[in-house]
Amino acid sequence: MKLDPSGYSPLDLALCEDHRDTVKQLIKFDPKLIQVRSRERKTPLQYVAEINDDDLLREFLIACPTAIKDLTIQGETAVHLCVRNGRIQAFKVLIGWLNQTDNKEILDWKDNNGSTELHIAAQTARVEACHVIKYLTKERVDLDVRNQENKTALDIAADGIADHQQNHSARSVASNKEYVQIQEILHRAGTMYSSQLPKSITMVDVLTAPYKNGRIQKKAKSAVNSHKRMRISEMHIW
Repeated sequence: MKLDPSGYSPLDLALCEDHRDTVKQLIKFDPKLIQVRSRERKTPLQYVAEINDDDLLREFLIACPTAIKDLTIQGETAVHLCVRNGRIQAFKVLIGWLNQTDNKEILDWKDNNGSTELHIAAQTARVEACHVIKYLTKERVDLDVRNQENKTALDIAADGIADHQQNHSARSVASNKEYVQIQEILHRAGTMYSSQLPKSITMVDVLTAPYKNGRIQKKAKSAVNSHKRMRISEMHIW
């Protein structure tokens, strides 16, 4: 698909002008338009997720199911974008779609900073983030996955509490309340601090692990088969 001189597809332009009938006609004519990246290097599906348009999001997912796996140049999925921007309705639509299409492994994909949706929710410290984390813990995502800074979501929440205790502004107090609530939710779900986790294992450890150590082998196989965006060197022995 050739973009116009400004770097937009016909679908991008229809979305920007809120011409919903035109949008629906375009995706009916060519569903692959949903995966064409604009000048901002985002797909139309990522755009409607980011603006919380849950109606169009449903239609886009049905018209082009593979679009859910598209990434931004920052390595973010549409779910990452919803969580980062506090788009709870779009987030719920995506969670429902991932469950129905057996694509829940996407919830453990990392962006270019090594962050999953769980890390991002812990960082934002919004009211919406608390709802997101409750949903994610119910979906049995990897609660103890570490980002590039070697931090779990629980580490991030604890850091937020420590930072905000030094700032006594009204805004800081409100944010600290959310961090505390996030920390409590993660504690109840059984999330651990990075310092509490067993040592990391390397690719060599995985490939040479004794056959009887089925838990290591099972986790390695699961990561490969589900195309998780994580390095095996960051996997942990349980």
